[in-house]
Amino acid sequence: MLTRNRVAAVIMSCVVPAMGAAQPPATKELGGRIAEAEEPFSRVGDLRELSDGRLVILDSKDNVLRLLSADLRSVTPIGREGSGPTEYRRVTQLVRGRGDTTLAYDVMNARFLVIDQRATASKTVSLREASGGMPVGPMVVRGYDATGRLFFQGMKFSMGSGGPSISDTSYVLRLDPARKAVDTLTTVRIGSPGLRMSGDVQKGTGKMAVAVPAFPVVDDWALLPDGRVLVVRGANYRLEFVERPGDVVSKGPVRYDRVKVTAADKAKHREAQEAMQKEMMRAVAGAASTLTREQRAQLPGMTITDAPSWPEYKPAFAQGSLRIAPDGEIWVRRLREAGRERPIYDVFSPDGVLIFRVEFPQKTQLVGFGARVLYAAREDADELQYLGRYPRPVK
Repeated sequence: MLTRNRVAAVIMSCVVPAMGAAQPPATKELGGRIAEAEEPFSRVGDLRELSDGRLVILDSKDNVLRLLSADLRSVTPIGREGSGPTEYRRVTQLVRGRGDTTLAYDVMNARFLVIDQRATASKTVSLREASGGMPVGPMVVRGYDATGRLFFQGMKFSMGSGGPSISDTSYVLRLDPARKAVDTLTTVRIGSPGLRMSGDVQKGTGKMAVAVPAFPVVDDWALLPDGRVLVVRGANYRLEFVERPGDVVSKGPVRYDRVKVTAADKAKHREAQEAMQKEMMRAVAGAASTLTREQRAQLPGMTITDAPSWPEYKPAFAQGSLRIAPDGEIWVRRLREAGRERPIYDVFSPDGVLIFRVEFPQKTQLVGFGARVLYAAREDADELQYLGRYPRPVK
């Protein structure tokens, strides 16, 4: 027989856990577009909004830098391709400098192209020192903190009997120019491609096959406005905040529904490989233009091969999915089922609390933030992208 107290205890044992159970965050739709650029881009890889509303834009597929007016109507080039004092070879990202200065990271020349407050390419700043002695320089640069320390990611590279290999993990490093010292903050998983060499490079018959892994479990990282490093771990979808070596604050893991890899996913992955092959050949051709005829003859031929294996499920996110708003808000693009063309983003507060999700229109993806808005690129049937300015969702 149940007493009154026993009944109350049973009820509370059911009610309390239910009250404390984590509820899924609300999903919002991206609001109506405020404005859209009239001129398309091949691919908006990165952008930086200036204080007057103008935009410095990296068109990554064509490897060009452009200035877009505040009303999104007129476009002018910034700098040009080359190795001169105000030129670039391959820009991979834009970094915030002081005021309206923008630093365009030229990975081929291992330096920043400095775009001044007039949005003019004015000079370059070498980053050879930041590479730790490697001749190629950092592979990824996230920028400087308020004290002038540079945050970057190197590449763990080795040469064996079968040719070069790139490690699946890398270090997040912090260079203090004043002390000439580099701190290792953490390691990240990067999902490196497999490389296989054949032939004889010295005789001009060398060949390199690149196997790109399909849906690898990777980490992504960023420099937050307050100087902390954020790492989003792919293995368990956990956010880690790193202020100094060994000082790590973890949040999560974030719950998510796993998505199966299908035949449609495999077909799309192979299409992306073909596009990557074309871009790689363009990049190699650009680098080769600076070499002598004899050196060009020794460049190995490069091909991208099919993925060596296929996972059963996709991870929560892919590399390059993390973006940080100027106020430190964290946005992570999630991987979805094949055929679902509406991207969805998990949005976290600056301290790592999942606050809501945002679903974007079909074939439209987040490419950057302004002071109070966000920018997204809409892809048309010809795979050209149109940049739009949107209101930024709030809680």
